[in-house]
This record gives sequence, structure tokens and C-alpha cells, in this order.
Amino acid sequence: MHIHRLSRSNRRGVIQSGRLEEEIATLQQRLDQIGPDGDCGYEKAMIRFFQEQIDMRREALGQIQSNSGVATADR
Repeated sequence: MHIHRLSRSNRRGVIQSGRLEEEIATLQQRLDQIGPDGDCGYEKAMIRFFQEQIDMRREALGQIQSNSGVATADR
């Protein structure tokens, strides 16, 4: 029986990818709760903030995946 072991860097990439995916899901959930438009200036600012955070994490996730060959589901 052949067991495939991930290198240390690939394990780190898998862990980091999982964490980023969790953070993206949490931020997206909060964004969905606020709604697409927001009722006031505060909510509109929060929408922009959450979207920026999601975009940053997606970019970081893409970099990890391209560097380590880690594949994850598209969101």
C-alpha cells in the first residue's frame, strides 16, 4: 500500500487554505446578513469592508494554491 505524504510546505498550504476558506465563508455570511445595499452609511461601509476582506483572502488563497498545488472548491 502506497501512502502519499504531504511535504511540510504543502501541509502548511492546506492548513492556510482551510483557514482562509473558513474566513471567506464567515465574511460572506455576515455580508449576506447585511444585504446587498445596506440601510445606512454604516452598513454601506461594512459592506465595502467585508467585500475588501473577502477579495484579499481570495487573492491569498489563489497564491497559496498556485504555489503549493492545493486545490479547493470554488466559491
